[in-house]
This record gives sequence, structure tokens and C-alpha cells, in this order.
Amino acid sequence: YLKQAQKNLADSPRINFIQGDGAKLPFKDAEFDAWTSVFMFHELPFEERKKVLAEAHRVLKADGLLVFADSIQLHDNEDLKWGLEQFPQGFHEPFYAHYVKHPMEAIIEDSGFQIVSSTPHFLTKVIVAKKV
Repeated sequence: YLKQAQKNLADSPRINFIQGDGAKLPFKDAEFDAWTSVFMFHELPFEERKKVLAEAHRVLKADGLLVFADSIQLHDNEDLKWGLEQFPQGFHEPFYAHYVKHPMEAIIEDSGFQIVSSTPHFLTKVIVAKKV
């Protein structure tokens, strides 16, 4: 994914690409205006989710924005609950069953953010939150 992103954004000299551990970011405190994650959190154990959010909070400036996109969760769509519960059984997704049961909105708020919006888009949920 990183190599494809580098290729797609080759004409954007102000963008740097860094591969690393989201729970131990190599950046200064309050260095960024925004932080984003796309389909990563359902791949993480619960404690790592909290560590990554703590790092996002650390590197964001005051009022910085967190933009999160990942799988919807059980509370987001009752009609799709059956599929969310079956998915980790048919695919190798070791942390997904826990992820869908624990609303990310609460975890994000517990990490020092205020939810601005949480919007499901079919199987994807987008959460925008502000550092407080």
C-alpha cells in the first residue's frame, strides 16, 4: 500500500511516506493538524487500539482532527449484524469479533477526543473527532 501511495502521489513533493508502529510514532508532540486511519483498527488487539489513539492524540495540535474509516460495528446497522458476526469465522480476522462489539466512538472519546460526526456508509464507518 505504501509503495502504491508513493506512486499515486509522486507529484506531491510535500508528502512524506513513513512506515512504522502506530503506537510509537517518530514525531514531536502537537506536530500535526490532522491524523487519519483507514481500515487499520479492526486489525489490532484492543490494547493496541488504545495505544494508537494515544499516539494520535499526542502528535495532534490543539483542536487537531482525527479522521477514522473502518468497518461498521454491531451498533451501526441491525440489518447487517449477522454478517458482521459471521465475517471473522469465515476469514482470518483474529481481532474483528472484538472490534465489532466495542464502539470506536467510546474508545476515541476515552482517548481525549470529542466526536464531531460518526457516519456509516454501508459497510464502512467514518468518524471525525477533534482533540480536546
